[in-house]
Amino acid sequence: MVYRQLLKRRILMIVPLLALLIIGVACSSSATSTPAAAPQPTAAAPTAAPTRPPTAVVTPQPVPPSAGPKRGGVMFMQDYAASSSNFHPHETGNHVKNYSPIYNGLLEYNPETEEPTDLRGDLARSWELSGDGLTYTFTLYENATWHDGTPVSAGDVVFSMDSMVDPDARRPVVRPAIGTYYETGNSRVIDERIVAVTTKFPASEFLPVLALDIMKIVPKHWVESGVNTSLWENALGSGPFKPGALDAGVSIELEKNPDYWKEGLPYLDGMKHFLITNKAAAIAAYKTEQILTSNFAVNNLSSREALQLQEDEQDKLSVYFMPNVTFFGLLMNTTVEPFNDVKVRKAIDLALYRQPVVETFGGGIDVMGPAMGSDTWFGRSAEEIAALPGFRQSANGEKHPDDIAEARRLLAEAGFPDGFETTLLTRTTVDYSDLAQIQAQQLKEFLNIDVTIEQVDNATAVQRLNARDYALSTQGTGHVLVEPDAIISKIWMPGGIYQKWAGWTPPDRFTNLFKAQAREMDRENRKVMLREMEDILLYEDPGAFSIMYWSARSWIVNNKVKNFHVPSSLWNQMKHEHLWCDPAC
Repeated sequence: MVYRQLLKRRILMIVPLLALLIIGVACSSSATSTPAAAPQPTAAAPTAAPTRPPTAVVTPQPVPPSAGPKRGGVMFMQDYAASSSNFHPHETGNHVKNYSPIYNGLLEYNPETEEPTDLRGDLARSWELSGDGLTYTFTLYENATWHDGTPVSAGDVVFSMDSMVDPDARRPVVRPAIGTYYETGNSRVIDERIVAVTTKFPASEFLPVLALDIMKIVPKHWVESGVNTSLWENALGSGPFKPGALDAGVSIELEKNPDYWKEGLPYLDGMKHFLITNKAAAIAAYKTEQILTSNFAVNNLSSREALQLQEDEQDKLSVYFMPNVTFFGLLMNTTVEPFNDVKVRKAIDLALYRQPVVETFGGGIDVMGPAMGSDTWFGRSAEEIAALPGFRQSANGEKHPDDIAEARRLLAEAGFPDGFETTLLTRTTVDYSDLAQIQAQQLKEFLNIDVTIEQVDNATAVQRLNARDYALSTQGTGHVLVEPDAIISKIWMPGGIYQKWAGWTPPDRFTNLFKAQAREMDRENRKVMLREMEDILLYEDPGAFSIMYWSARSWIVNNKVKNFHVPSSLWNQMKHEHLWCDPAC
C-alpha cells in the first residue's frame, strides 16, 4: 500500500500511447529538433482504429531543461548484462543496447517528443504507401554514408531486409518480429536512393516494427567483404557512433562519428557502458552519479526498488516507468522429460502462485496476466484474470485449493504422484535470481517437485538456452511492441526465440488463428481470435512458458541528462544521438 500511495504522489503525467502508424497516404511528421541537413520525413496516415499500448508513467525532473544542446562529454551508462561475442545486428537481440548507436534504420521512434509512438525517418527521408496497402516506397537521404565513406544505397536496404528474414541464418529476434509481414524477395531497388518494400498483406503493425532499433540497415559490401561481422571492433554502420574499446565483462565504449551525415549530431563525444549486474552496486552508482543513466530500459532493479530509489534521490534523478513492456515466468524445455508431457506443463502452470510474486516485485505497477496481458486492448480485464484457473485465489487470499488439487491430479496421471527432482537455470540479472527462489519454493510446496537452482552469468545462460541444456529456466522477455503479433511470434510461434530455446510447437489451430488475426483489420473480430488463442494456452496446453506477471521496466535518468523522453517499448530510442548533459557529463 505504501508503494501504491508513493506512485500516486510521483506521477507527473500519464502519456497515452496513441495509434500506431498504419495505412494511408503520405503526410508530414514533426520533430522537436532536426539535423540541419535532414528535411522532415513524410509518413503514412492512420486509417484503422487506434491501439492502446500501456501508458508511460513518468516522474518529474526537478531541474528544468537547458535552453539548448550542449556539446561534448562522455556519458557513463549502466549495462544490465554482459554481451556475448556476437554483435551482428541481425544475429542477436539483447546486444542492441550496445550496437544500436553504430547503425541506423529506415525509420525510428522520434526520441525528441512526448508522444512515444511518433515515427519519423532515420535513413528514409520520406515514404509513401500504394493504394492496395501493400507496397511502401522509401526515399533515402542523399548524404547518408557508411563509416567508411561509402554512400548508403537502396541496394543496402534490399540486402538488409532480406537478411533479417534469412531462413538459413540465425535470426532470433528480427525474423519473428518482421517475418510475419515480410519475406525474402519482397524488396526491390527503384534507383540508387529509392527502394520499394512489399508486405505479405496490409498490416497495421509493419511500420511500428520496422522503426524498432533492432531493424538495422547494414552495408552489403561489409557483409560480403569476408570480415568477421560478429566482432565488435569490425562493426561498420552509418550511425552517430563508432565502436571503441571493449573490455569483456567490464565495459564497452562508443566514440563519436565525426563525419556523421546528420549535421550537428551527435551531441556527445562518446559513451561508456559499464556492466553492473549487482542491484546494490547499481543503486550506489546512481546515487553517487558514477552512472548517469542506462543504455537500455533495464537496470536490474524491480519496480519496487526503482520507486524507492526515486524517493531517496528525487532531487538528483528521475525514474521513468513503462508498464507491461515485459513479462516474467517459468520456461520449460519441452524436448526433455518430463516437460515433454502436457500434463506436467499444465500442472506446473496451475500450481504457480502469482499474487505474492506481483506483490514482491511490483510496487503497485506490475500486474498479473496471461498471454494477452491485463487491460490491453487485446486482453482480459484484471477482474476476469483474477477468476481464471491458475490466477485465482481462495476467499481467504491463499492459493486456490481447486488449482492445487487439479495440478496434483495431473501430475499423478503423468506418473509423478510423489513429485520428482529437477533443475532450474537462472541468470544473475534483473529479478531472475529472486524469482527463481520463489518458483522453486512453490513447486516444492504445491507439487513436491525438488528443484536445484543453477545460477550462472547471462552469457552462459544464453549459451545453455540456445543448446537446450537445461530443464527449467526462470525467464523474462521485453516485448518489441506491446501488440499481439510481436508478443505471440516471439514466444509461441515457430522461429521465435522461446521456441528455439524450448522446442514447443503450437497446435495447428493456434498457428492458423495467429495467421488469421494478423490479417484481420477489424479489431473486434481480431479480439475474438486472440481470445481463442489465449484459451488454448490457458485450458489445453500452456506451451513452454508459464507467465507469472507482466512487469514495468524503469529507465533511471540523472537530471544532468537532457532531451530524454520515455520510449514506448524496450526496443527503441537507443542510438542516443539526441542526448546531452547540462552541467557537463
